[in-house]
Amino acid sequence: MTYHGMWMAIRNMRMAILVIALVLPMAASCGDKRADLAPAEALGRPIYEVESHVDDGASLTIVDLSEEFDRKPAFTDNEKTTDAWVVVAACSSARVIDDSDLIQLAVIPSDLYADADLDPDELQSFASSVDCST
Repeated sequence: MTYHGMWMAIRNMRMAILVIALVLPMAASCGDKRADLAPAEALGRPIYEVESHVDDGASLTIVDLSEEFDRKPAFTDNEKTTDAWVVVAACSSARVIDDSDLIQLAVIPSDLYADADLDPDELQSFASSVDCST
């Protein structure tokens, strides 16, 4: 290999390393950002999915609607990170839960949600269970 050929190979290798060094961190950070969640989009989702959108400093209130299905209320804060509860009503003080200072979620146990087979109109009947007006 000539001096010129070796110099070109080293230059190309440096360019490839530079491109990888610049592109790799950007590609990795693109996957970290999840879409913001509007209250209407929270309906029918497990509570842990919705709770992950709540900012640490926000006020989150959970309303257990089990009595609507003739079951004793049993929600505890320990269950916010499980799929044992499904959101059936939600409100927030901002357009999206991610930017809100105040969030209320009405939930029912996942097994009740599956058995009830609620359609969007039926879910709308639970909207009055939450109120984020200040």
